[in-house]
Amino acid sequence: MRKIEPEFITGMGYIGASPGVLYRMGGAGEQTVVTGNPALLEGVKGNRFTFLTLHGISTQGSTTGANILKDTYLSLCKGGVDLFTANGLFTANSNYEKNVEFNLLFTEGSIFADSIKDEETYYIAFRPIGFTPVYRFQLSLKNGAHETIATSVGAIVASVSGAVLKKTARIQLYFFNVSGAIPIISGSRFQMIFSKKPDCIYEPYTGGKPSPSPEYPQEIKSAGQSGEIGVTVTGTNLLPFEVGQKGDEFEAFADGVQVDVDRKTDIYAVGRNNGNVESGYDEFALMTAGKYYIYSGTQDVYLYVVVWRKGKNVVLGYSVGTDAEQIEIMDGDKFRIFLRTTAAFKGKVKAMITRTPMNATSYEPYKPAQTLIIPTPNGLPGIPVSSDGNYTDADGRQWVCDEVDFKKGVYVQRIGKRTITSKDVFHKSGMSTDDVNYFSLGNFSLHIGTIGEKDVLMSNCFVAGINHGFGAWGKIFLSSAFDGKVYFSVEAQKYPDEETFKQWAVENGLMFLYQLVDIIETPLAAEELSAYKTLHTYSPTTIVANDAGAGMSVGYKRRK
Repeated sequence: MRKIEPEFITGMGYIGASPGVLYRMGGAGEQTVVTGNPALLEGVKGNRFTFLTLHGISTQGSTTGANILKDTYLSLCKGGVDLFTANGLFTANSNYEKNVEFNLLFTEGSIFADSIKDEETYYIAFRPIGFTPVYRFQLSLKNGAHETIATSVGAIVASVSGAVLKKTARIQLYFFNVSGAIPIISGSRFQMIFSKKPDCIYEPYTGGKPSPSPEYPQEIKSAGQSGEIGVTVTGTNLLPFEVGQKGDEFEAFADGVQVDVDRKTDIYAVGRNNGNVESGYDEFALMTAGKYYIYSGTQDVYLYVVVWRKGKNVVLGYSVGTDAEQIEIMDGDKFRIFLRTTAAFKGKVKAMITRTPMNATSYEPYKPAQTLIIPTPNGLPGIPVSSDGNYTDADGRQWVCDEVDFKKGVYVQRIGKRTITSKDVFHKSGMSTDDVNYFSLGNFSLHIGTIGEKDVLMSNCFVAGINHGFGAWGKIFLSSAFDGKVYFSVEAQKYPDEETFKQWAVENGLMFLYQLVDIIETPLAAEELSAYKTLHTYSPTTIVANDAGAGMSVGYKRRK
């Protein structure tokens, strides 16, 4: 969340247009604006929101092209290929109590990117995942004569030339100092990394070139692309024991849950006492994917969170006393959430589940969740920019994005979307060279930025380039304001003319997001505005969250 300290002003009127600013309007009180998802509203007066705006965010994966191990390398290998996966993961298939080696055999250099060069330096590493072995391990590269030509020992990065990689015909994984007392445990995982970068940080293989690219597209995901965004308003405590709720041996009060049992007992808030089957678990909409904190708040009483995940039960964590535990929820989780007494117990339990770290002694009771469903038939897109964005998120990143503005009662569109069809007409630019062709697309309303700056564009098959940036292939960019077109730079040999490029673009679903010249405002439906007006804050703390990863700006009145 993002929040700036208040401005004190004397006259009446509007001030503080930027999201994240905390400001005061005349003498009428203090208004706070918080950005982020979730948005934590503190010192709440307990009233309606002064405004709520959802901001579009679009994301996509990308790579630098550092990985040079082909994703198809296993199809080129002989040996224990069943112990490896396409991303270079090795998994031990049983327990080993003595030294052991595993080998992959292949034609010299065939498993590495075709673009590697003899004179360039590359880097190799072999790293354990999630543990630190006591035994020793190494990865060795061997040539066709089975001579060792490079070795990475104990996860240490080693350098190797392209010429050496091209001579490599065997990868040997060797584990030594292994014994009954220091075994290799079945399921132990290691990552092989072959990289252009000395940090050897793994990224998916994309042909040794950056992505998104025509050969390795990356899907663009926009907030609300499923067709709607759900906004929930809650208090701090998400553990659903509502004040006044009674059950077997418990009753919820404003200052805690009164428990009165004469034996070890589980008291369920979500789910039921049948943890070995999926039917023992329930959906719990308030806990979407993300990190949470659990507090028992009471000695001798445990708070457990158990989920059904990928066909099995997983204990995410438990808390007892004032010790907090952080847990992480994944999409698709179902829940069993319960209090557990270890023996007879009588007293108040001040247990909480929160989205943000809090003092476990600052107990707040659960307050019923309020829900607002916002239709987003075209999603809520947004493009990251370095400056001049209309939204700044909790991490300080700026975005040019669509908005749902409930104060103004409008959907604000700043982003356009274009998917190439057979009706589109491309033109080959005279700036094309023997190596690079530039194909332009025009006849639509798009914002033209400043020459020399990064364009406000996102594409599933091209990296956003620099305005007027005629250069290497693989970019989508804009020309000058006089030209007013989108350009795609591609490899001339693969795409020699307009029709070849268009055929590829249509068959592969080439699309891009861009900034509109003119902002379009569309009134929100009356039922959406009515639903918004029923929302209210909770005193002293309110949490506002959405289930689509959209940005938010939330305004409210603070207590004097």
